[in-house]
Amino acid sequence: MRFLTIIGIVTIFSLEQCNRPVKPPEVAGGPCDYKTTLLPVKVIYVFANSKDADALMVIEQNERLTVKDTLLFSAAIGRNITPEEAEKFKMKEGTVYTYEIKDIISGSCTNHLERFLPEIFKDSIR
Repeated sequence: MRFLTIIGIVTIFSLEQCNRPVKPPEVAGGPCDYKTTLLPVKVIYVFANSKDADALMVIEQNERLTVKDTLLFSAAIGRNITPEEAEKFKMKEGTVYTYEIKDIISGSCTNHLERFLPEIFKDSIR
């Protein structure tokens, strides 16, 4: 008898779960509008050998960042680069590249995006 009671209770709870309204997942997607801020990223040290090259870069303190931040060129682009690629990127001390920050204005996309652009810095807001 106990066994039948347990089966009955489990069945009732299972069927009750079926009656609950299912909330569809939030859909993230565009179109979305962003405010884009471009920051200068200055190369402060370059190191290279016959196989690899890399650079230490600094993002200066500004209205968006309360402290200086550093990053490696290879980490920012997600892979190691060769000395030939370093020449193509004009990688040398004093070169100023671009760091992009995007904050959402409208839509249901990612609220905040940041990325390094291996392009020479030109302006501050797109």
